This record gives sequence, C-alpha cells and structure tokens, in this order.
Amino acid sequence: MRTETNPVIAGQRFGMLTAVEPAEKVHGRSAWLCRCDCGNERIVRSSDLKGDRIWSCGCKTRHGHTTLKDLTGQQFGRLTAVRVTERRDRKGSAYWLCRCECGNTVEIPQDSLVSGNTTSCGCRRQELNTHVNNLLHFVDGTCVEWLKYRKSRSDNTSGFRGISRSGNKYRVSIGLQGQRYYLGEYTDFERAKEVRLEAEELLHENFISQWSRWQELAEGNEQWAKEHPFRFRVTRTNGRLMVEVPNWSRSPERLEEKNQA
Repeated sequence: MRTETNPVIAGQRFGMLTAVEPAEKVHGRSAWLCRCDCGNERIVRSSDLKGDRIWSCGCKTRHGHTTLKDLTGQQFGRLTAVRVTERRDRKGSAYWLCRCECGNTVEIPQDSLVSGNTTSCGCRRQELNTHVNNLLHFVDGTCVEWLKYRKSRSDNTSGFRGISRSGNKYRVSIGLQGQRYYLGEYTDFERAKEVRLEAEELLHENFISQWSRWQELAEGNEQWAKEHPFRFRVTRTNGRLMVEVPNWSRSPERLEEKNQA
C-alpha cells in the first residue's frame, strides 16, 4: 500500500531514475517507485537512491554502456544463469543467480559471466588446488618441486631470490623447512648473489641430492625405509650453517658466513 508522496524526494533525479511516489517497504526499509529514462519502472529502497548505489533500472552502467542482458538458461563454464537479481555491483552490472554443476547456487555479476572470469561457484579452483597439491611432494617439511624449479624473482627489492635491499646494502637470507636463515649484509650485489648461491648449494641442492639418494636406497626395500626415515637437519654454530646427514649419505658440509661491512 502506497502512502502520500514525500515532496522532499518526489520528482528528484538519482542518476537515470526519477522518484515518482513511495512504494511498499522492501525488507523493512522505505522504498520508492522510480521511472528510468529508458521508460522502465523499478522499486528502489530510499537508502540505495540516496547512497548512489542504484541509479538506473539496470539497463545501463554509470558510463552509459548497456549491461542488462537476458542470460536465462545460458551456460558459462559450469554455471547456468537462472534469473537476474536486484543486486548491482559498483559498475552497475547485474548479479545473476546461477546454478553450478556441483549443485551449489551462487550470485555472479553479469560482467564476470560474459567475460569468462567466473566459470564455477569456486569448486573448480578447489579441485585445481587439490590436484596441484597431489602433484607436489612435501618431504620433511619442504616442497621438492619448489627447490628444483626456483627462479630469480622480480617481486622483491633486488630482483634476485633471497636478496633484499636495505639502504645501500643487500640483505641475504635463505629459507628451508619453514625456517629463515640470515646470511649477512653486503655492499656489493654480486657478492650477495655469490653468498646466496653458496647457501643454495649447501641447503637446497644438498636437500634434493639427499632425497634422490634416499629414494634410490628405499626403492623396493620397505623395511630399510622404515628403519631409516628421511631427515635433513640444519644447525648453526659460530656463524656457520651445517647440514647434518645420516651415515648412508655423504659427509656433512659447512658454509661460513662472511659479513661484509
């Protein structure tokens, strides 16, 4: 049931919408019947009008591009569009209620559906993550594939893995088994890289070598594998990193850290 028109809002424009008269409340909030410039009418909550969250019937975005399309029944990856909702994103794109092949329902912006950015309710990403995790080998708290295929990085301050810039110096560190080891600060970038590569040989390359050797010995010898579980231990004594290896592998190796002022 409509009430008497509020002269403060009646006739006001909100984007492409013109407030005509009060309408029945929406979810307990006051609402208005609005007429869009395209000729359509739509009931909009007062708070959405005043908050500039809804400014058209859904026919256009803020920049004038047509957004509302009839996607009913169309399939986008694993998603099938069921019906359009009242929701709009910041760009004015309508949300569509979609049913996923896995059985879930989800509301997705029209732009995301049409562009192909969203093709499932999220189940596909979960499956991919599970698949990737199954392909990775975590041994003694370390991902073997990460050690094998590590590359120079462009997402830190130096562009090389494990080296960050601190003023006019380069801080060097290395990680393994959830631990981070500080290797000093160096004024010369090439020296910093040399220290980092030496540490990689001691820890990363040594880890891969030990793991490969253990696999060879354990193949076809289940009892031996149980009696000799793979372990790779790193200790630090008097500024040195030392790798403790079992008696079935090579002798311990050490790396002395020489800090350059």
